[in-house]
Amino acid sequence: MSTALFDEPGPKARRRIKVATVAGALAAVALVALAMALGLVLALGRLSHRSWVRAPAAAYVEVVRVIPALLLVYVVLFALPRYGLDLPLFWKLTVPLTVSNAAAYAEIFRAGIVSIERGQTEAGLAVGLTRFQAMRLVVLPQAARRVLPSIVSQSVGLLKDTSLGFVVSYGELLYSGKVLAAYNGLLIQTYLVVALIYLVVNASLSKLARTLEARQPSGGLSPWRMSRRSLP
Repeated sequence: MSTALFDEPGPKARRRIKVATVAGALAAVALVALAMALGLVLALGRLSHRSWVRAPAAAYVEVVRVIPALLLVYVVLFALPRYGLDLPLFWKLTVPLTVSNAAAYAEIFRAGIVSIERGQTEAGLAVGLTRFQAMRLVVLPQAARRVLPSIVSQSVGLLKDTSLGFVVSYGELLYSGKVLAAYNGLLIQTYLVVALIYLVVNASLSKLARTLEARQPSGGLSPWRMSRRSLP
């Protein structure tokens, strides 16, 4: 007599599972995209020649990098509602994770930009481009290719941080595992399956990051390693 975690789902249940899977994947992509976009803005801010732009961006990155993401979740969950800002459930998880991971993405992008030879910008200026155009059309495309392994690696950490949705009762993977375990009484088996899903997804992304790094041109310091060092 075989033992299963739960009864085989019917047509409606399978349809709901597919919808939930797609919705979860889209939410994860949106979260990564938000954090990367904010990180790029912060990186450009830290490299700005204007001190009133550079100083706030640097302060944001240096302060947020040392604050645990869980603490930011608690701030959004308990502190903001006291001041009349009670976010929807999805944003109670999205906002703190975006704020936290944007600082890491900012350092990754800054490392990539700094690694591009200064002559690239000077060549763009020489042909009549503005500094902003040279950054957008010449420097950023090259920097993005160089830091792609680091971006994928950081995305692994961001996906693991989504387990903090457990704190705000958001229906991510870990919280769904809790609900399922309460329903079927198979605590250990359920969490083993949850752990296996995390392992497969994150190990696949880590393998992709190592593959991309191996394809980077040899020589010099990899932006993946530069992003873990304190840059001037």
